[in-house]
Amino acid sequence: TKDQEDGWQLKYHDDSGFGHDKSLTIRPYAEHFAKRPNKPRPTLLYAGDGVSDLSAARETDLLFAKKGHDLITYCEREGIPFTIFEDWQSILATTKEIFEGKTSLKEVAAEGVEKAQETKQDVETAK
Repeated sequence: TKDQEDGWQLKYHDDSGFGHDKSLTIRPYAEHFAKRPNKPRPTLLYAGDGVSDLSAARETDLLFAKKGHDLITYCEREGIPFTIFEDWQSILATTKEIFEGKTSLKEVAAEGVEKAQETKQDVETAK
């Protein structure tokens, strides 16, 4: 444990309340390509499930938000493109479909909003 003499050492990457503001890692990458308009910018994807992922959510083209977590509500409220994932296999499958041209980021994000609304309706119906 962290309380033992040879226990865990906590290392914070920045001064944020989360120990690591992930947007500070992503932002320089996006800025690099913004300064080079003649170079195509890679698509930025991110997967998260909670409060520590809020800042990173705004920095990507599509956020994979974990099913059943509050990050989905945040994305809906803030207009952040997202889709819902249950496990890493679903992220892999969706990513392949995007990069093989079978679907677009916009279509995946629209499906994410639909799934979130269906989930809310299911919860309300169950009450």
